[in-house]
Amino acid sequence: MVKNKKFYAVLVGMLLTSIVLAQTGETVFGVQLSPTFGWMKTNDNQINSNGVKVGIRLGGVGEYYISDWMALTAGFGFGFSQGGALLHRIGGNFLPNSDLSDDNLNRGEKPLPDDVDITYTLHMLDIPLSAKYVVRTNSDFDFFAEFPVLTFSLVGQSRGAIQATGIDVKGENIGKDVNAVNFSWGFGLGMERLLDNSSILHGGIFFQNGLADLTRDEAIKVEDLDDGTRTTSIENSRGTLNAIILKFALFF
Repeated sequence: MVKNKKFYAVLVGMLLTSIVLAQTGETVFGVQLSPTFGWMKTNDNQINSNGVKVGIRLGGVGEYYISDWMALTAGFGFGFSQGGALLHRIGGNFLPNSDLSDDNLNRGEKPLPDDVDITYTLHMLDIPLSAKYVVRTNSDFDFFAEFPVLTFSLVGQSRGAIQATGIDVKGENIGKDVNAVNFSWGFGLGMERLLDNSSILHGGIFFQNGLADLTRDEAIKVEDLDDGTRTTSIENSRGTLNAIILKFALFF
């Protein structure tokens, strides 16, 4: 409950700030609808990315022009169905703190077998900041690049699906095993078209690379050896969220 209150409070704050800036005459304000294609990866070669999750981001964006060709941008976006899947080649107890529908899935050393696939479905509040560079043309279209795009995110609802031999569950509450804060950097390219004297249609493709570990390092992995013994170790890989974003915005 506390996490959700903070989530909505930041959203409202960003919205009010954007509206105020838009009224100064130095900043343009717009709304965005952005399909996202996300995946997760780790720095552990025994935990592999396993599929793309399609989601959407809805929100607002403001641009403050320093000059005719450069602007500072800020905004917010509700990210729905963000995340991806991780395939664990070595099994273990990867969701030890979560309130799962079946206690047997996170009880003991190795409730999840080798080659278990865990899909993360996250709702997030994204707050991106970036520098934008515009190439003006003599036509109705201008081109732009944004770099770097730095994004601070708060994770709201977290749901998970677990699939392995004999296991197929979905919609599990895994919030206690997901970190509430995320950071990423990225860049984007696109074009803009002037629709009339006061509105601009903006379209671009952006790459977002996760910097922070979304998975809490409280899990364990258990490897079954050929001699019948087991080795147990802490699962402390860094699981990051990455995405390709198709950003569509209308400025007015």
